Amino acid sequence: MGDTTAVLRTVKLPTKLLVQLPGQHGEHLAIKKDDAKVASMAEVIRKRGGILGPTGKPYRPFVNVDYKGRASMNEGNHRVRAYFAAGKKSVPVEIAYFAGGEKRKGPASLVTVIKYNTPKRKR
Repeated sequence: MGDTTAVLRTVKLPTKLLVQLPGQHGEHLAIKKDDAKVASMAEVIRKRGGILGPTGKPYRPFVNVDYKGRASMNEGNHRVRAYFAAGKKSVPVEIAYFAGGEKRKGPASLVTVIKYNTPKRKR
C-alpha cells in the first residue's frame, strides 16, 4: 500500500456507504444476510447505542484508502453491518490513507469525509 500519509482517528461515515466497502482480504464475502454474529451485535447496538472494546471505549471500524482512493474495510466488516441492521445512519470510524490516497476521489476521500462531518448551516 505504501507509506501512511494521513490518518483520521474518529470521523463519521454513512452506514450505507460502509456496508458497500469490500473487506481488505475478502472477508465481506463470508458474511451472509442472516449472519448470527451481525444480528447479535445489532441487538447490542440497539440496547447500548454502540459497541465498546476491551478498554470500554467505542470499538471503531477501521478503513484503509489506497493510493488510487479505493477504500476497504480493514477491521469491522461485521460491526458496520450490525450498525446498518440496527438502523444507525452513521458510524464513527478510523481511516488511514496510504501513498496520497487522501488526495484521490473515492468513497472515503477527504472531501467526502469533511462534507459528511461538517454541520449544515441554517439559513
